[in-house]
Amino acid sequence: MRAYRLAYSYKGSKRKLSQNRLLDLMGMVDKEYAEMDGHSSVARWESGATRPNERRIEVFGQALNLSPAEVSGLKALAGFEDDDASPNGSGESVGAAANVPHSTSDLPHRVPNTPRVHSFMGSVIGKLVSMLLLPGLFIAGVGYLLSMFGMNIAWILTVYVLTAIGVVAGVVFLNTKLSGGDTHLRELYFGSIFVLLSAPMLHAPLTRMDIYGFYALEGIESTLTPHLLALLVNLLLAVGAGFMFDLLFRWQYSSGFAERRAYTRAAWVALPPLAFVYVFVFMFCSTSTCMYATAVFPILAGMFTVSIVLRDNDISVSLWDRNFMLWTTAAGIIALSVLGGAATLMLYWEPIMLGIPDHNLFHSWEVDFVKLGYVPEELGDRVRLGTVWTSLFSLAFIVLVIGGNLIATIHRMGGGGSASLAAQTAPVANGSSSRNQKRSAEVSSKNVFYLPGWIRKPTPPAIA
Repeated sequence: MRAYRLAYSYKGSKRKLSQNRLLDLMGMVDKEYAEMDGHSSVARWESGATRPNERRIEVFGQALNLSPAEVSGLKALAGFEDDDASPNGSGESVGAAANVPHSTSDLPHRVPNTPRVHSFMGSVIGKLVSMLLLPGLFIAGVGYLLSMFGMNIAWILTVYVLTAIGVVAGVVFLNTKLSGGDTHLRELYFGSIFVLLSAPMLHAPLTRMDIYGFYALEGIESTLTPHLLALLVNLLLAVGAGFMFDLLFRWQYSSGFAERRAYTRAAWVALPPLAFVYVFVFMFCSTSTCMYATAVFPILAGMFTVSIVLRDNDISVSLWDRNFMLWTTAAGIIALSVLGGAATLMLYWEPIMLGIPDHNLFHSWEVDFVKLGYVPEELGDRVRLGTVWTSLFSLAFIVLVIGGNLIATIHRMGGGGSASLAAQTAPVANGSSSRNQKRSAEVSSKNVFYLPGWIRKPTPPAIA
């Protein structure tokens, strides 16, 4: 299905037919398809997450004005038997019987309908439960119990912070699996922001301070509660950024922005949520945390922007380009690792850039070292050591998780999932008319190197 979509000329344009426009055309044949979410629905069809039925293949053939032989070939690939004839036995194609025009250039352009309100709200509520409520209850519940029993020693606090990060990572993994991979980037974006915001909390077992200054509140200075509150704020910020990412993605990849360049759309999706989080950090966190965000967020923005561009349907690369991008990306990640390690060593030996977390943009406060449990002379060494742990953890996450995801995206651009489908679809139409042979040649000659939408493991061609 994807091979035919990319080979189709929409209104005489050389641009590829997008997933939203395909659903537009199918909606003109059957109104049921006009109510679907274009990008995610078509992505599931083309990647094999949703098994097609005969009606969908017939509507697809009518929308793209395929020949009876081509529709039969798609049905055969999907595992259906076709009688090579229309219901009236005349051998006329369904598209012709329905008087579908030979070209869709005379069909009116229509912006695809948005999902139904109740369906959208149900999706929002479901994601709020999985992304906010469940990890939030864990963070608050476990933190409250530990604080109530006075268990705030260093190793317990370290385990608490790492476990909170692990719970959010588990939520990202489960949501990705349950949604069939359609929200992979949004889930990774949400999880990455939470992890990178919570990484500075790894100095909390040493300094007993959180990044927002909750530790200065009267009555909770020497308890685990400040760290609980800081983790909940990080979770709220990450969930908000994840939903902003999702809404911006839907907005930028609707038909109204189809003429924008791929990198422009990607930048509009990846950058605004990070800018929102950075402004919040700049206003309410200490100077050292702002410096940390200034170093980490541009890397995060760049990697996600590239990941979105590589998933854009307007991007088509050769095998040589893919290999070049793989080596370039790997070299860049290695260079980033070296620079990050060097910066960590510099901060450890020359901690002049590390500020004491006793103020933010709006106010400052006095540090009560008696309640924190150590003398002021120890603060410098504790901050320095905590910064090393934060830097190493953040660097490892960026390199292994985000960088690994980027390399996997580039690698799968040459996985051959759709290319193999095109190669197997073409022979089905051989032996029919010359127009069918020409269309098959066009389909098989397309540079189809990557699956649309979110990354997905290539599936057998019998599932379109």
